[in-house]
Amino acid sequence: KSDGTPTTPLERAVEERIRARLGAFMPGTALVGEETGGEMLVPGTTVAVDPVDGTWAFLNGTEQFSSTLAVFRDGAPFLGLV
Repeated sequence: KSDGTPTTPLERAVEERIRARLGAFMPGTALVGEETGGEMLVPGTTVAVDPVDGTWAFLNGTEQFSSTLAVFRDGAPFLGLV
């Protein structure tokens, strides 16, 4: 990632799987991924995802990490999941 924080093959694989499923389930929805980026403030529905929020903890084998997902409609927060 451009900020120098670590990323894992698992994170990239999960993000790509979410991207594929989202495209099939909600065509036309934009996806912003922690690993792959994307355009955040676009008209319509945007989903932002971080497959492993807390990568350092994950890499160190602790349980202090989660997956996060947020849905925005026309740039406004609509739903958040952890």
